[in-house]
Amino acid sequence: MAEIFIRVELRGEPTGDVYDELHEYMEDENNWSRTIDSSEGVIDLPTAMYHGNSNMELLELVEALQDYIESNIWDDAVVMAIETGEWALSGG
Repeated sequence: MAEIFIRVELRGEPTGDVYDELHEYMEDENNWSRTIDSSEGVIDLPTAMYHGNSNMELLELVEALQDYIESNIWDDAVVMAIETGEWALSGG
């Protein structure tokens, strides 16, 4: 299972309620997290960035997420996924 970081950009002027819907979808329905455990403790990721694991191919994953987001949450979204085996984080 691949370790993945996902960044979602909602283009235009989405409200806080729209981002709340996005976070609920990503966290509750897909088990993606907006925090990450580091040697410094639990750290919040940047806005609309998520961390988790998936067995899906990256292109399949981003297309599925984008289709759902644009059909149900916000009509203009960009979804980027990065597969990683190693990462570092500073700050928080």
